[in-house]
Amino acid sequence: MKQPRISLVMVINNHAEAEQFSRSLVALRQQDYQNWELLVCVRQTGLLASLKEKQVRVFDVSGYKKLGQIMNYALAQSQGLYWAQINVYERLCSYWLLEQVTFLEENPRYGFVSGRGQASVRQGQPGRYHFLRGNPFVSRTLLFRKSLLEVIKGYDESYDHPYLVDYDLCMRLYAYGSRGYILPTQMLQKESPIKAVCPREEAGLRLRGYSKLGMSVLGFPFALTTLIKK
Repeated sequence: MKQPRISLVMVINNHAEAEQFSRSLVALRQQDYQNWELLVCVRQTGLLASLKEKQVRVFDVSGYKKLGQIMNYALAQSQGLYWAQINVYERLCSYWLLEQVTFLEENPRYGFVSGRGQASVRQGQPGRYHFLRGNPFVSRTLLFRKSLLEVIKGYDESYDHPYLVDYDLCMRLYAYGSRGYILPTQMLQKESPIKAVCPREEAGLRLRGYSKLGMSVLGFPFALTTLIKK
């Protein structure tokens, strides 16, 4: 098999998600862009153990406790130039990979890109202040240059919630000097419910991220609001 252009990672947490995997793979094979590999990381030993599919590799990551740790493990195993995390329950439009990899190849000044979500109206290049109210990028549509993730040493391994993992990563990329772009196209056909985030954990993440972005004082009320509104 030729070297894949894009590495996709999918985390399977339990039997219910494993049962949904075949549907997710069918949808992935309907993408307009097919030069990808899929790294399936299973958090329970034995899940999908007999799976043998073209372009798919399965890894037992039951020894890792945090999602950030799993992402870094998968990143080290990946072979592509671009990197994205996908969810077994969500469905992305068939043009997702093609539009975003084309954008990054035509716009080298950007380190990552996302599309719009179903409820999102923002597009273009967010500034650092957009992170005050949350992650301006739609997590499940993000596509990164893998080399950039390697430069910043990958993911923070202290986080397990998908939203926090991506929120922290995007802020650290901005702090490093990279920039992302939100395409005007809606990329998600079906979104999965987001489990509740621990308020204290999110507040701590925000404070650290705001500090790295040089807006600790401005960001403090936003971090405090995270605790109050929950």
